[in-house]
Amino acid sequence: MTRDARGSRLRGAGLTAAVLFGVLMAGLALRMPAAGPGPGGEGFVEDYIRRAVTGRALDTADPGRVAAFLREELGIGVGPLSGPDVVIEGVEICLVEGRRGAMVLYRVQGREVSHYLIPRAGTAARSASVQTGLEGAPSLVTWSEPSLEQALVGDVDPGRLVTLSKAGT
Repeated sequence: MTRDARGSRLRGAGLTAAVLFGVLMAGLALRMPAAGPGPGGEGFVEDYIRRAVTGRALDTADPGRVAAFLREELGIGVGPLSGPDVVIEGVEICLVEGRRGAMVLYRVQGREVSHYLIPRAGTAARSASVQTGLEGAPSLVTWSEPSLEQALVGDVDPGRLVTLSKAGT
């Protein structure tokens, strides 16, 4: 079979598949209620968002690559935290309370610390504060800059996390 004949056959098969898909979707649309999905429709959206963030990660200790990742994925011009005892291990996209953000993973004083950056329009600047929780839980420090909520979570002294929040981004 020649290349032209093979290409023509593939185009024909593609057109047939597209028509069948269109007919299938039209049939499904006729069976769905006009008001949209019933109770539990949020589950579809949640799964869509979960799939959208899966696999977006970068294993690197290079601050420039982490900053580029944050700029490309979230449109924020923020670099990773730095300090004499801070080692970057990587960055990945995360989902916090339905909001897409990023989590930069560090080693601080030899322990794992996660730095969450969640873009949120209208967020005002707020100083770092230690959040208290359950005994034995990791330390949590939160703060914000205009349009960006941040948190540090890890089994490190809360005072050290507050210092990092002030020295970082």
